[in-house]
Amino acid sequence: MPDDASVAAKSVFCIDDVSLQAIEEPPLAVFTPLDEYYVGETISWSVATTSSGGPVKVQLWLRDRLIAEQTNQVDTGRLRGACDTAKLTPGIYTLQASVSSPQRTVQTAQRQILLAPDIFDSWKE
Repeated sequence: MPDDASVAAKSVFCIDDVSLQAIEEPPLAVFTPLDEYYVGETISWSVATTSSGGPVKVQLWLRDRLIAEQTNQVDTGRLRGACDTAKLTPGIYTLQASVSSPQRTVQTAQRQILLAPDIFDSWKE
């Protein structure tokens, strides 16, 4: 691409090589709308899995300590939920989802979340 705008305006650019490639979906994925939340905010999450009909366990961890756990059946391949953070301390948390396949193998997916102190907390008092 030319640096000079007048030359670029008179130029023609072509793409001569395009390739398509199939992307394999992960068997299990966990999502949150944000990477960072304030203490007191609710963490909304969703789990997507390629297998349906099995129980999915979603856990919230702080290092090696289990904070919360929810287990639900997945009928559509997608599961939604939320974690309350009102009584948690700031830190780096891990949201982990796991599902057992019919072959008894366990698939897991993780997402780290930063829980920051509420900067407006001192104004509420």
